[in-house]
Amino acid sequence: MPLPVLFVGAATYDAIAVVDRTPASDERVIASTIRYAGGGPAATAAVAAKRLGLDVELIAAIGPDQVGDYIRSGLEEEGISAELLQVETDRASQASVIICSDADATRSIATREVAPLHLSAENRERLLAAEWVHVDHLGWPAVAEALAHVPREQHPRISVDAGNPLVGAAARLCTVEDVDLYVPPLEKLIELYGNGSHEEILRGTPSLSVVATLGSEGCIGRDSADNFYSAPGFAVDDFGSTLGAGDVFHGALTAAITQGTPMADALIYANAVAALSCRGVDGRSAIPNHNETIAFLRKAQK
Repeated sequence: MPLPVLFVGAATYDAIAVVDRTPASDERVIASTIRYAGGGPAATAAVAAKRLGLDVELIAAIGPDQVGDYIRSGLEEEGISAELLQVETDRASQASVIICSDADATRSIATREVAPLHLSAENRERLLAAEWVHVDHLGWPAVAEALAHVPREQHPRISVDAGNPLVGAAARLCTVEDVDLYVPPLEKLIELYGNGSHEEILRGTPSLSVVATLGSEGCIGRDSADNFYSAPGFAVDDFGSTLGAGDVFHGALTAAITQGTPMADALIYANAVAALSCRGVDGRSAIPNHNETIAFLRKAQK
């Protein structure tokens, strides 16, 4: 039986307001919708992968507070065990306030500063037992720290959501060369490895394989055999918000790749899942299951 895919990183609770336009300083506006939902890149990616049929586990840290209870219950409602959640008494659970503007389809986010994640002894053991691990900006340094003195041949395969920057000690811990699947925005690759054609940029990235996201335009990728791929994005009629769509893309891509789907097909599949998730205001409520995704692709490709 395949091992669960382990997701490591941020789990948050979000308050989301949809407004006609972003308010100016000291201005009060009326929200058409106010919603509360679970968030966080690693946690939302895990939810997406679970809905798509993957067996998943999640390591994240929460505080002993009401927000932490909301985070836990939201994950359990999705069928994700809270067994690996680290409840840390000196930590407040991560939460965000998000304002989504209908006028220009932008969002503004205020989030609570969160302490670095350090894996417990039990979760380090779970990490070493995993075959695949997906990490975000909190999870990558935590996993790198835990694997620092472990022989490379004992490491799990690692997929990285590089959409958020690493700073300070966290950045020094993490090396792209140690990654099996590196997935940043294209702008990040240009910043790190210089401009050029898409193929030149992907070839210059030192991870085993790499996928660069292009927002609504889709994504491009290079697999471990040095084959190059491009997949366009999809649009949905009943659009709600792009909030969390990137996290959903990472979860869908991880689900596809870890189940042996060729990269060309995995990119199309992940783009479709991310697009369908945009039907919701929050990042999770509209994430499709596998059958919905296949039906959407069949209709889109007619």
